[in-house]
Amino acid sequence: MALLVAGIGYAEAPDHAVIRDLPAQVGLILSPYGAHVGDEAQEALAARHELLIGIPLETRDNPLTSEGAKALVPDEERAINRRSLDWVLSRASGYDGAADVIGIADNSAFMNYPEDAAWLGRQLARRHLFFIELRGGRTMQGVPERRADTVILPDQGDAGVTAGLNRLIAQARAHGTALGVVLEPAPAALPLLAAWCRGLNARGVALVPARALIPGRVGTP
Repeated sequence: MALLVAGIGYAEAPDHAVIRDLPAQVGLILSPYGAHVGDEAQEALAARHELLIGIPLETRDNPLTSEGAKALVPDEERAINRRSLDWVLSRASGYDGAADVIGIADNSAFMNYPEDAAWLGRQLARRHLFFIELRGGRTMQGVPERRADTVILPDQGDAGVTAGLNRLIAQARAHGTALGVVLEPAPAALPLLAAWCRGLNARGVALVPARALIPGRVGTP
């Protein structure tokens, strides 16, 4: 089973706590908009966390909600999206995967456009990145990818977080593997997350990096 924490880069103190308190097997999804995301990526690598870069994809209900000035936009001129993607990918180093989330969970329009999804797939394939998908859309040819089985929202409280984590264990037992994503956990939830991770071995579940669950990646079961 793999567990990822999304939204790293927005706030230094909570991010330091995630890096310090959660096991190295927990992967981190970086937000390119974070003011200190480069430094925090290096700190996370030193702690041996797996890193992914979040790619902002414009939402279906834009402009009511938006993923920022560097979001990839469906039907946008290719050169504009390329500049935005280059900026996103330049914000940190040391990651070997990407995800369609930067810390918020809105519906993406971008991945539902075949030509746009194919273009993004080619860009990621050139950089040898795998892809984690939370929000649905078309698969990308040539890119190792996986859909998250469970997404845990930050406002669900301890009971909701625990229920989501236990659902992830049930999915791993039922299907052999499972991948979960926690969106920007509140600092108060970190002890719960850390204790849950420490107790997995006793429950017969192994925590592994997300790349180990991606078809075609080294270490894939």
